[in-house]
Amino acid sequence: MHCEQRWNHAVAATLDNTASTSDTNAAIAVGGTLFETLTVAAGASQNISVAPISNGTTVIVSMTDASGNNNNLLTATDTANCPSIIDSWDCANNSGLIQTREDTAAGIVNAGVLNPANGTINTIWTLSNKAAGLEITNSTV
Repeated sequence: MHCEQRWNHAVAATLDNTASTSDTNAAIAVGGTLFETLTVAAGASQNISVAPISNGTTVIVSMTDASGNNNNLLTATDTANCPSIIDSWDCANNSGLIQTREDTAAGIVNAGVLNPANGTINTIWTLSNKAAGLEITNSTV
C-alpha cells in the first residue's frame, strides 16, 4: 500500500463487491482504531480514501456479508509506505505533453514529457505501479 503525498498522506482503496449477490459491510481500521464503516451494495464497488495517514501505519480492511454471516469474512492488512516528496516539474523550461507508461516487468510507472518526434519520454518521476493503493476483492460473499 502506497500513500499519495501532497501536504498530507492518503491511502486509496477499492472495495470490490461486483461478483456478489448480497451487500457487504466493510470496516476500515487505521493503527488499531476504527476509521470508517460502510456498506457496499451487491454488484457494486466503492472507492475510499484514508487520510491523513503516516508512513508505517497499519491499515486493516475487513468485509463480511451484510446479513451477519461471518463465514465469508475477507480481511486485508497492509502498512502504509509513503514515498518522499515528489518535486514539482519546471514546466516553464520543460514544456510538453505529460504522459505515463507502465513497465509491468519492473513494477513501475514512469511519468514524463513526451517527445512526439520519436515517442520517447523524458522521465520526470518513477513510481511503484502499486502507488494507486490497495484493492480488496470480495467475490465470495
